Amino acid sequence: MYTRRNVMSSLFLIGTLLMLGLTIWGLLRDEQETESVVFSVGRVQYVWQGAFADLPRVVPAQELVESPFVLINQSNIPTELRLHVEIDSPLMSLFTVPELLELTLDDAWVLETDGLYYYRGVETDQTTEPGKAIIPINLGAQIPVVDSMKLLGETVRNFASGMPFSITFRFEAKQAAFVNWQVLGSGTYDFGPDSSTLPDNLVEVLDFSTFNLNDFLFNSWGSGGGGSWSITAEGLRSTAQATDLVFYPNPRSQYTVTTRFQMDMGTFGGVGIFFETVLNEANQNRDTGYIVQYDRGFSEIVLRRRVNGGESTANILARIGNRSTSTIINPNIPSNQNQAWWSAERTLAITVRDANPGFKTVTIALDGDIILLNFPIESTIAPTDNVTGFRSWNNQPATYFETIIEN
Repeated sequence: MYTRRNVMSSLFLIGTLLMLGLTIWGLLRDEQETESVVFSVGRVQYVWQGAFADLPRVVPAQELVESPFVLINQSNIPTELRLHVEIDSPLMSLFTVPELLELTLDDAWVLETDGLYYYRGVETDQTTEPGKAIIPINLGAQIPVVDSMKLLGETVRNFASGMPFSITFRFEAKQAAFVNWQVLGSGTYDFGPDSSTLPDNLVEVLDFSTFNLNDFLFNSWGSGGGGSWSITAEGLRSTAQATDLVFYPNPRSQYTVTTRFQMDMGTFGGVGIFFETVLNEANQNRDTGYIVQYDRGFSEIVLRRRVNGGESTANILARIGNRSTSTIINPNIPSNQNQAWWSAERTLAITVRDANPGFKTVTIALDGDIILLNFPIESTIAPTDNVTGFRSWNNQPATYFETIIEN
C-alpha cells in the first residue's frame, strides 16, 4: 500500500521528509503518484516534484526513480540549500550507506565534512560571500536533486527479504541575508505490501502460553517424549534434558524464525533453535538439519549441522563470540561468567533464503543486531518436510515465550 501525507506546522512546513518504507524483495505497490508539493519557510519557497517507478516488486539493481526529483525555485529572494540523507535499516550495523544503496544525486550537490550535501550549482554566487553558494532569484528554475536510486545486489541479495528499509531526504534552506538554517516543508511516503496479494499464512505468531504439549512433535529416542517440557503462564518451559527435543511444522522454503526466550541464571547450558530440519519418522523422529545455539557453555552463538539426531565438533559451522575458539569475533558477546547477560531475555532471528540449487543462505540476528550474514548452507529439504523447534541442555532451565514465523 502506498500513501502520502503532508503535515502543516503552526510555524512552517517542517522539512522535506521523503520517507520510503521499503520491504526488500517483498515490496508490492498498488499505485504510483507524482509528487508536487510546495515547501516554504519565511520568504523561501520551492516546489518538490518527482515520481518513483510503479513496480510490482522492488528488487536489488532495479531502478526505483521513474521521474527524477527536482526542486522548482519559487523564491523572491536569494537563498541557500542543503540536504541531509538518512538511512534506517537493521543492515546499518554492518554496512555503510554506499554499500547498501546506489543513490545518484545531481553533481551540484556537494558532500561536506559535516555529512550534509550543499547545493553548489553553476548559477550560484560563490564569490561575493566566501563559503556560501547563493541561489539567485529565478522563478521557475529547476534544481535537480535525485537522479537514480537502486538497492545494491552484491550487498542486499536474497537474505534481506522482508527486512525494512527507509531513506530520508531532509532539505534545509536559508535566506541569503540570514545566518540560521531552517527546515523546509514535509512530505512522507510509505511503501508496503498489499495484503490482498499475499498469502494468508505470511506471518504465524506462536504464543506458547496458549499452547498445549499436543501441539508439538517430539523425538522418541534418548530422553525424548516431552517429559522435560511444560506449558506455563509465560510460555514453553524446559528443564533442559539434552535429548528431549520439541518440534513444530514450518512448511516454507524461505522464511524468518524469530524466537523470544530467557535462560535461568547459571554458567552452562544453552538454548537451541532448529531450522531447515527434517525428521525421520521411521527412526524415532531423529533430526537432520541445522541448529543455532545460544550456547552459554561455549560463551558463543554457534551454528552447527545435525545428522540423524546427533552433533559433533566437526559439524560446527560458525562460532560467534569473543573467545579464542570464535571463528567470527563479536566483542559484544561476553564469557559465561557474565551471568546477567546470558540470563537476560533475548530475541534471536534466523532468516533462510534460497541461493544456488542445493544451497541456501542463513542470516542470524540477536536482539535486532545481525551477527552472521548470508552464510551458505547445503539444503534440499522439501518445504512440506521442514520443521523448526527447540533444545535445551545441561539441566539449565529456559523459557520460550513466543516464536514468529514469516515468509
